[in-house]
Order: sequence, then C-alpha cells, then structure tokens
Amino acid sequence: MGQVIKNSCVTVFLNRMCLRSCVYCNVVDSNLDKRRMYTNLWKDAFSILEKEGVKFFLLIGTEPLLMRSGLVDLVKFWKERDYEYGLYTTAPKGLVEELSPKLIEAGLRNWSSGIDFIPEVYSAFMSRTLLSRRCIDLVEKEKDGLVRKAIDGLDGMRIMVESSVEELLTLITISRMNIEMVPEMISWIVKELGRKVHIGFNYIEVSRGDDMDFAKSSKECDDYLFHPEDKPIFDKFIQKMKDLPEKIQLRIQIPLDYLENWDRVVNMDYPASEEFCVMSIECDGILRKCGYGKGKHVCGYTVFDIPEWGAEIRRAWEKDIKECEGCYWAFPYLLRKRGGQSVDFRSDWWKDRDKKWRNIRCVVS
Repeated sequence: MGQVIKNSCVTVFLNRMCLRSCVYCNVVDSNLDKRRMYTNLWKDAFSILEKEGVKFFLLIGTEPLLMRSGLVDLVKFWKERDYEYGLYTTAPKGLVEELSPKLIEAGLRNWSSGIDFIPEVYSAFMSRTLLSRRCIDLVEKEKDGLVRKAIDGLDGMRIMVESSVEELLTLITISRMNIEMVPEMISWIVKELGRKVHIGFNYIEVSRGDDMDFAKSSKECDDYLFHPEDKPIFDKFIQKMKDLPEKIQLRIQIPLDYLENWDRVVNMDYPASEEFCVMSIECDGILRKCGYGKGKHVCGYTVFDIPEWGAEIRRAWEKDIKECEGCYWAFPYLLRKRGGQSVDFRSDWWKDRDKKWRNIRCVVS
C-alpha cells in the first residue's frame, strides 16, 4: 500500500458531459470536460493508482459512453489488468446500441445504471390511488425525462443480463419523488431481471457551497429533498423495506440500516473520516477530496504527482477531510459497514449470498 490512498478504493470522473438533465444532479461541467484526459493518460493514471494499492475504481462520471472508442480501449485495459470497477452509465439508447457490442467484446466486467423510476410500478400505484399528491406532482413535473431514462436504463440492463458481463447494478436515488414506490421498484427489478442484477441505493444529496459540486443547491431541488413533515412517509418506507422477502434482500448491496437514520437523511451530515472517505480523480487528473466534493487543499495536486509528492498529498487530503461538513453518501457508509467485500462482486461474501438466493424457494412479487 502506498502512502497516499488510505483505503483500497478511489472514485473517478472519466468525463463531465451527459445527455440527461436530472433535477438533483450538478455533475455536468463542459469547461472541465474540455480538459479531460484521453486514453493513454488515463492508463498511466490507473497504473499509478494500482501501485498505490487501489483494488476498486468507482467510475462515477458523467456519461462515459460519450467517450466512445476511448471507453472501449479503457475497458480492454481494465480487462488486461483484471481491475474490479463499477462503471456508471445512464444508458442513452443510441449509445448503447452503438457501443454495447464493442464493450462486451472488449471484456466489460461491470455495468451500473441509475433506475430512479419504473413506469409499470408507477402505473400500478396510480390505478389503486396509493400515492400522495406531492409524489404525483413531482413525477408528472419531470415525467418525460423520468420515463425515458427508466426505459433506456432497463433496456440496457436487459442487454447486459443476456451478455457475458458478470456484474450488473441498478442504483436507485431515493428522493421525495419516488420513496413511496422504492420497495416495489426493488421487487420489480428482481422479478424482471433476476439474480444477476445487484441493487444499490442512495439518498438525494444537496450542495452546501462551492466545495460540494456533485449535487445541486436546496434552492434548485428543494421539492425533492426530505423535510420534517415527511417523517410518516419515511417510517412507512422503512417498514416496507424491512418486510421485503429475504430473496429480494439478498440482491441489495447497501446495508438496510443505512436507510433508517432519519436525522442523517434530513441533515446530510454524516461525518467524513480518513478511514472510509474515498479520494477522487477529476477528469483532467486533478485530485479531489471525494466524489462529492473538491476539497480546498488536495486539489492543488494531480494523480501524476502521487509518486513524488505522496506524503504531502496525503496531508492535504487529511486536512480536507477534517474540514468536511459531511454528507450521507451510501458508498463510504458501505465501506465502513462491510468493507471492500460488498463492492467486489467476486468476493466470497457475494458468492454466499448468491448461494442462499438459489436455495430459497419463493415467488418474487
């Protein structure tokens, strides 16, 4: 293990462009994207991080399929190095049709997509008038974009289910828009897509200032955030999650106790720590405090400075962590609770869950 990366994970912004316009996301940055690194530099960067002891790369930004042949080349590189990674995509239809055969042939290991809405589940709720007026209003306000992203994401996931890709993840961002439907969405995903798909979730985040650039400000997305008056809806959601059949829970990656802390959900102030916070790499190679925030100190260095300036970079990062106001991102919480076994779908922990899943005889509903 090197002297810079405290744990064995990093998050990576491969690029900063996206074809979506999700109401809570602030990741798109065309100026940053103009400076993004291309394939050969990225290979050098990954090699440096590998020497630092990094075992898992969470590729979180923004729409990597827009890199086209450059992404295919990187997938080949990751395959050669046998890297464990999570590749997040919103799965735009045209790009999936163009690139999925090439990515699969190149040895794609992981395909992760945000699935925040499922039209069939929404229709079932509406037919029984089971949703609150606020939920309906939020869905209808963004329905075209929600439906398109959902259809694209699910279609892309179905392609991958039938392919040689080993690791599939659907990530649900829980907001006031969908919390009333999330347990049913999880059941639907398991029933429709089967054992091969894992399910993650994360609460909607909010930016408190310039440092936290991943999310939008409360002024921009307040309707989707949780407020004290939402506690009854939250309590009902938690009970429904606990009542999910074991066979469904075995597909869930995130510990269910992540969901239960109402104060954290409302205040987004879970403290960062050196042990579990994950350093990040910007698309131009500049270091970040984490995937959610730039930091004020470590951003003075690049990934290519690590071999020579490792100790100094580590001190700058530690200073950023101490100054962090906190958030409630599920990824560091997951590492804190379960370690790297839960992000490594080849681990014995997941093999045991798969074995249990196959041995439980029940109808997924």
